[in-house]
Amino acid sequence: MFYVSRDGVLFDLATFDVPVVRTAVVNSFDSDWTVTRLDDPLFKNVINESGSHVVEIKMDSEAVGEKNSEESFLSTLFPPPPPTPQIYITTCSLETRNVDTQEVIASEPVFRTEEVDRYTSLLNVLSENMILFKSTRRFKYNSYQCFLAVKTNDQWSRIPIDFELGEDVEVTGWEIVKEKDSILFLLYSEEEQKAYVSSYNYQTLSVEKTIELPSCYYSGDSCYRFEYVKLRVLSGAQYFSVYQTFDESEKTDSINLAIFTTTDLTKVKEITIPRVPKSLIVDVAVVSPDLNYVAYGIDPFYLFDVKLGKSVPLRTSRPAYYRRLITDWRLFDPYEAVIFVSSASIWFVGFSKDSQTLLASDLSGDVFEWDVSTKKRKRKIVNIDY
Repeated sequence: MFYVSRDGVLFDLATFDVPVVRTAVVNSFDSDWTVTRLDDPLFKNVINESGSHVVEIKMDSEAVGEKNSEESFLSTLFPPPPPTPQIYITTCSLETRNVDTQEVIASEPVFRTEEVDRYTSLLNVLSENMILFKSTRRFKYNSYQCFLAVKTNDQWSRIPIDFELGEDVEVTGWEIVKEKDSILFLLYSEEEQKAYVSSYNYQTLSVEKTIELPSCYYSGDSCYRFEYVKLRVLSGAQYFSVYQTFDESEKTDSINLAIFTTTDLTKVKEITIPRVPKSLIVDVAVVSPDLNYVAYGIDPFYLFDVKLGKSVPLRTSRPAYYRRLITDWRLFDPYEAVIFVSSASIWFVGFSKDSQTLLASDLSGDVFEWDVSTKKRKRKIVNIDY
């Protein structure tokens, strides 16, 4: 299986060390996928691995204050009462283990949290001395608060991230810009129905700048419209884009993207992709660093030329499905067919820093490389013949 970073670098997940590969996953978009999330064995919580020892993040969570059986029984007879507050206690430590015997040699405490109707989980490892975590609401999984665990003078501290926008503003996406020692956070205020992007410097531990986003990038008919907004840093980390995604149940005639600088969050360009196919699942929209092209869609997968105002289809999973159907009778089963088509769809995309090459990969071990200017495929690495 191959992973394509946002800078268009190809990583072979089968041969690279976990800490090396994980440094490429610096955005919430990719880390939401099954294969690259931190609880997957390929991206396990390894901080450091050298010789016969490995240092891993160990998190233990305990929920207290569960509903009793009488409450549960009564809720079946009458309108259910307000949910009982749930207390989550989370302890985090770094465990040093012997690789051969798995024996725990040392345990270093990092933090302990006790929160009402919130639970703590890992987001990203910035370095051996700095780790990003999130605190998620019990009944709302698409937004959360963030904090850092920072080690100075052999002591760990829990550093909350305050955007100074009010208590109801929470994080819905993030991008780590290591080139600028900062993290871009996508924020939303449910009470005011406003969206923001904030730049946070993790060296000075301070917010650098915050901007409000135009409502056209997250408004819509659905009350959950903002759940589908994505933040994406472009290859080279000079710019980032904000765009609204759509699934197969919705109809859209166009995709709107806004491009901003990563330094001072100034808007430099707006791109509209017209005549988007009604059945297209728009979950990926990656802009080239020269701002002249947009790769979008999962299946089919398109390349949009901004100057020409024209989209060119690059790939679809249908040939793969029909070829496999001839030899594998299991694909007559609708469930198996959906799984195969999903695996053969585009999952990871990245432009090279010179905007000349586009790389993409699926979950079947296939990699595709296109020449951007000619829109022609230059080569492919395939496990399936299609």
